[in-house]
Amino acid sequence: MNNRPIDSNHYDIDQDGLNELGHIYKKHRKAFIGFAKKKYGLRESESIDIYQDAIIALYRNMKAKKTLDLKSSIKTYLFAIGKYMIINSLKSKKREKRISLQNLDLQRYDVPIEENHSGVDKIHLMRLRKCLREISPKCRELLNLLYFNGLTNTQITEFLNYSNTSVLKTRKSQCLKSLRLKMNSYGK
Repeated sequence: MNNRPIDSNHYDIDQDGLNELGHIYKKHRKAFIGFAKKKYGLRESESIDIYQDAIIALYRNMKAKKTLDLKSSIKTYLFAIGKYMIINSLKSKKREKRISLQNLDLQRYDVPIEENHSGVDKIHLMRLRKCLREISPKCRELLNLLYFNGLTNTQITEFLNYSNTSVLKTRKSQCLKSLRLKMNSYGK
């Protein structure tokens, strides 16, 4: 085993270096998990997975002699590896979420008319269906996401690429006004 201290700025790995790596793993595990949970809101299991991946990356970097003469401590280096892994993981989740939002059933505004609805309700629902089909596709999509798919304003803002939720609220107000005008024109 190397005689250098674990937190020196010169890291190399040899046959006995795995013992050193095990020590590094144990020494910084709890701090990294706390860091990942607090700073990035990760669950403990996600934090552990990323920490283990960061340790593997550290090991590979040691084998490739990339850790010789580091300008930082091993903890800082390890946390930097983990931080970039967390960021990539969060970007990937965001992309997956966006894809799942794109696969939503955008025809759900076809509200079923049930037998137990009164005649007035049935007429009102039929009118609503017709008006929803007549408003702009962008308004229809926004209202569908909000009322029929139950997404939050934040999710819809991200999905429709609005700059912020205020823009969404303004657009929602305009769309509801348009829908009301259509509904009222059928009432006359």
